[in-house]
Amino acid sequence: MYNATFYVDNKEYYSTYPGVTPTLQKIYNPEGYNTYAISLGGYFTPYYFRKDHLGNNREVWCAANNTTVQRTQYYPSGLPWASNTGDNPGLQEKKYNGKEFVEMHGYDEYDSQARMYYPAILRTPTLDPLSEKYSNISPYAWCAGNPVNAVDLDGREMSDFEDKDGNKISHVEDGSNAVYQLKGTDQTNESFKFIGFNNQGGKNEVSVEGAITGAQDYVTNNYTKCNQSVNFVGRTYESAVNAQGKTVDNIGIVNKNSLAHGITNDLASKGTAETSVETAQASAAKGNLVVGANGGHVVTMTTKTFEVTRYNTSGSVIEKKQIVGGKTTNVNGSVRATNIGPNKSNSFQNPNYSGMIWYSLPAKSK
Repeated sequence: MYNATFYVDNKEYYSTYPGVTPTLQKIYNPEGYNTYAISLGGYFTPYYFRKDHLGNNREVWCAANNTTVQRTQYYPSGLPWASNTGDNPGLQEKKYNGKEFVEMHGYDEYDSQARMYYPAILRTPTLDPLSEKYSNISPYAWCAGNPVNAVDLDGREMSDFEDKDGNKISHVEDGSNAVYQLKGTDQTNESFKFIGFNNQGGKNEVSVEGAITGAQDYVTNNYTKCNQSVNFVGRTYESAVNAQGKTVDNIGIVNKNSLAHGITNDLASKGTAETSVETAQASAAKGNLVVGANGGHVVTMTTKTFEVTRYNTSGSVIEKKQIVGGKTTNVNGSVRATNIGPNKSNSFQNPNYSGMIWYSLPAKSK
């Protein structure tokens, strides 16, 4: 018997015979998936995941008939419990941390991108690809042996960001042990400030790209004014650069509480404009702060692609996502629960604004 599943981006195809063109079965999205169901009318039907604080898919809910069609309980390691009648464990395989549980031929491992994870023994069968950075942790360990309190999005590693009370509210998987804490009295002067390193399994080195990403993620979830968001990112960038022993010319343009037209005028008079969006994206990818301005609106550009996790103050995961480099951090509207999705306000977008001029603010040695 021939059964084959093929994956292309977020799409899943299935074939039952060699040489036969695979048919599209599922299209995944951050909240669940759509699948072709003849029994429900012969069209794609939406299914939604109900998740716990670690992003584990506990239930699958079918929107077409308003019923729960799969239930999964887990041991602390992520191994699914033996299912009861009606739990329908084979309906779909994305389970612990939203990862695919591969059971074929007794394999029983999770596909976590950089490596597989064997939850029965809380270990991976292969070395961590970044194990040279984890001298105090076994290269086969998962979440440093504590999967109840931590998640590992891709089998590797992160910079931590804390609120004013020291609660971790997000981390960026950038390979750094850096910790940043929210400082300031209100949105006219707030930013993340570098406060040191902790043992996250990375390097005791500041990742400016990770610091910028953490700041951009925060403002798109918490701010409503474009100028204040740019100044927040600018102040965070300055703190990270200073922690590297460097400085930035003209950082005063984006570390105060200037309005959009003031930032635009100062950049035009003191900065040097990039020649194109492409050169601006290349500059951002090097870890430089890149600001776009057109008089009435200002934005910052994302640096590199990072996996980001957000937490509430009790430590529960509320969102896991990927922030892509070369996009713009647009803040121009009410606060949203997520900055990922088809909404022009408070989200990451393509840099195709009318009349936007891009400026780089590179760091240099003191």
